[in-house]
Amino acid sequence: MVNERGDEQALTHLLRDRYEVIVDETLQSADCYVVDIAKLPTYSEALRDQKSSADPAFLPTLLIQRPSSSIDVDPFESGADGVALVDESIQAPVGKATLERRLDNLLTRRDQSLALQSEFQTVQTKFRRLFESIRDAIVVVNTDREIVNCNQAFTDLFDYQFSEIEGQPVHRIFETAREYQDLVAEFEGQVDDSGVVPAVSYETKSGAVFPGETRVSRLRDEFGAGQGYIAIIRDVSERLERQRELKRYEAAVEGSSDMLVALDREGAVVFANEQYRNLLGVSDDIAGTHLREILGEDIYETAETHLQQALDGESVAYDRVQPDRNGDPRTLSVHYYPLREGQTEEITGVFASIRDISEREKREQKLRKFKQAVDAAGHAVYMTDPDGDITYANAAFEDITGYSPTDAIGRNPRILKSGEMSEDYYEALWNTVTEGAIWEEEVRNKTKGGDTYHAHQTIAPVTDQDGDIEGYVAIQTDISEQKANAEEIRQLSEVRRISSEVNQLIARMGPREEVLPQILDSIASSDRFGCTFFAELDAGAVDFRCESGSELDRVAVGQFHTDRYVKAVTDAGVYHIKDVTTGPFQQHVEPGPPHEGYGIEVAHDEYTYGVLTVHFPPDEPASDEEIQLLTDLADDIGLYLHAKETEEERQTFAEIVQQIDDPIMLQGLDGKFEVINPAVVRHADLPKEELLGRDEFAFMEPADATEISRQKDRVLKHEAAMEYEMQVSLPETGERVFSTTRYPHYDLDGELDGTIAICRDVTDLKTREEHLRVIDRLLRHNLNNDMTVILGNAEQIRADPEADVSQLAERIIDTGTGLVELAKKERQIVEILSESKTPAKISLSRLVTQIRQRLNDQYPNGTVVVEGSLDSAIQAVPQIEQALCELLENGLKHHDDERPVVTVATERDGDHLSIHIKDQGPGIPKMERQIIEGDAERTALLHGSGLGLWLVKHIVTQSNGSLEFEENEPRGSVITVRVPLWRSQAP
Repeated sequence: MVNERGDEQALTHLLRDRYEVIVDETLQSADCYVVDIAKLPTYSEALRDQKSSADPAFLPTLLIQRPSSSIDVDPFESGADGVALVDESIQAPVGKATLERRLDNLLTRRDQSLALQSEFQTVQTKFRRLFESIRDAIVVVNTDREIVNCNQAFTDLFDYQFSEIEGQPVHRIFETAREYQDLVAEFEGQVDDSGVVPAVSYETKSGAVFPGETRVSRLRDEFGAGQGYIAIIRDVSERLERQRELKRYEAAVEGSSDMLVALDREGAVVFANEQYRNLLGVSDDIAGTHLREILGEDIYETAETHLQQALDGESVAYDRVQPDRNGDPRTLSVHYYPLREGQTEEITGVFASIRDISEREKREQKLRKFKQAVDAAGHAVYMTDPDGDITYANAAFEDITGYSPTDAIGRNPRILKSGEMSEDYYEALWNTVTEGAIWEEEVRNKTKGGDTYHAHQTIAPVTDQDGDIEGYVAIQTDISEQKANAEEIRQLSEVRRISSEVNQLIARMGPREEVLPQILDSIASSDRFGCTFFAELDAGAVDFRCESGSELDRVAVGQFHTDRYVKAVTDAGVYHIKDVTTGPFQQHVEPGPPHEGYGIEVAHDEYTYGVLTVHFPPDEPASDEEIQLLTDLADDIGLYLHAKETEEERQTFAEIVQQIDDPIMLQGLDGKFEVINPAVVRHADLPKEELLGRDEFAFMEPADATEISRQKDRVLKHEAAMEYEMQVSLPETGERVFSTTRYPHYDLDGELDGTIAICRDVTDLKTREEHLRVIDRLLRHNLNNDMTVILGNAEQIRADPEADVSQLAERIIDTGTGLVELAKKERQIVEILSESKTPAKISLSRLVTQIRQRLNDQYPNGTVVVEGSLDSAIQAVPQIEQALCELLENGLKHHDDERPVVTVATERDGDHLSIHIKDQGPGIPKMERQIIEGDAERTALLHGSGLGLWLVKHIVTQSNGSLEFEENEPRGSVITVRVPLWRSQAP
């Protein structure tokens, strides 16, 4: 670009053999510009544009200066972009060599800059690709805090085009100016050139706000001067939400009564709640500890198989025995579940829900309270955000409420309101949890299907790391069944209360004008009963007594107790009135809601004393238990009225009882004697002072005393008179049979304080009845048989003169003699039974000696052999000698050997002596053996010899002994008489 045409041509001529020269009026693209100073103003703007567009590549300009030239443009001044218009100048005229040298230098610099630019562009391209590939948003700001660059992730995140925010102040992307100022203050307080702020609230173009983790770094040049800032922003909304969700889960997990453990795929602990750490006896976090180290090799070997199943996607349940922190074995129910990550459902580990079921093996198996953590909990668990909207609900929530998680999430828990809880309840609930406290109360809710249910509800706030409430977790346990059971128990308790109060009133036996109104007040005081009336019948006429719970006067109540109503009740016993506000038996004057009632006959021993009428509240029909209660109360009232009528008779009877010679005793609740009559002292053979304060065990056999104690307990338990008959062994009077009636006894306040027993000694009566049966059977049998023989032979003598009279007469004589012997035997038995029956001390040696002498005289060919010691003394009735003699005589008399032998062997057995009588005879006939074995009462006939055995048994029994029979070897019988040793000889 030369001013003169000739200069232009000359310059072209100098350069064209070495360079490509462009001559044009318009500035063209070139590697170097040669400009005449006179032309510089004309081309300055175009030239500056070319050089700026080529920057940072070096585009040289050589200025040809002339001494006489002067221009307004400063050729060496840099423009706004820092690029100078002219790089070098040369004075004209100039030679070819000089010009080429200057141009070569400039072009060399040009080539060097192009090479550097290419290298820079390569690096810049890589950097830009890296810049754009980063998933976090990156923004670059200058020292004026204006946005000068950003990556695609930034524009995607904030929804801006770069052109919209280029050069804009960076604070516009923050939610509030405060957020921006806090970030600046945070960063400026850092010593280093970079810093991280965990969460900053940013606002997108659309106005959406999100939290961003922000890392800010200063940009400096090679001299350390600040050039601006670069910020890397990461959207942590999802991460924070996961953290909040994790905290909610942790709250639920830590609140669980189960032991909960999360493991990674390698079997290392990721998380363990406090319950599990308590089992192990550790307080520190055990995260990172391998399960093998916790369980030990043996237990882990089994667990490892189940863990692998869970890692394969299965849910596994099994029981194992594992020692606790004290080394004691605990039985654990273990559930393993695969832990799945995000939407990919990738299994990253195993979740274990562990429950200590050791106690289940000692009791019946309990229902599992938790089958798995949170989502599989047996209780309804749901979570809400701070506004109370449901964000999570487990499967049990649907089981209890009918709302599936899909139905519930996003809605407020007020969907469960039944309308039966007051607004004050919900206000107190909300105030409690919003203040950070735990709410635990019962609530009556409504299911999706409209049914109401009772639940025990615990609601706890869930806080973030700063302690701010970010939601709530609620656990509901359905207690409808428990409430129903509690209501049933309450009703039963009410039934028992009324029954107890009425029984106490009746037991006090106060005047009827006091007792009957109190009974009705007790019934009407219950919320289960309404108006209560009692009308007493006097000779068939209604005599109204009292009422409770109504506003009717005596006249009005008396009017509805018509003869027709009384007859309907007494005919039915229990008469159901479907509605007492209408006919046929209307019992309300003023109109009111319909409700039922019952009329119940009050009677005792088929005598009707009156009618008890009870109304029930509206819409609350009577239960079977309540009807039974009223029936029982009517019976009790009837018994009370009967008792009042017979009170005077009882008093008279009490005076008579004092004169009766039967044992009568008053015993306290503990069974100790408080009052006894002389008959008790006589039978016990102990002083009265020694008996008082003691019980039957002082003088009776333990078995007898235990049975009497049981009878006392029955009377005390049922508070009713009991009759029973017992055979007891007494110290002085031996085996006695008493027919006893035992009554409950009450103190002056009507409180049960013991029992009264009246014991009638029926021993003699029983014995006499037995004697009469035996003797009657014997006499009838033998008299019939023997008289038949006598009459038959006598008739034959009379009818046949040629008969052998001598032989027939002999038969008559023998039979008559037998009858005489039978009479003697019967008289002997009567004499024995009439003699003293009190056991006494008897020398066994003297007793056996006397019997042997007597038998030696009667049976000289027989021998009685004695084995064992005869030094003992026994305690028996005197007639024991007759009994033993009878047994030995039978052995000698019925023996088929010419020289019979009978053995007497003695054997001590504790405080008793056994006397064994052995023979080698034909044995005792079965019919007679039944006497010894206790079957004589069922034997059709009893012969004279059988009568002897019966007498033996009777004597042994009177001696408080026993009689036993067994066969001897090789033949014969062994009869054992077992009697007590004399007291001083008993061990």
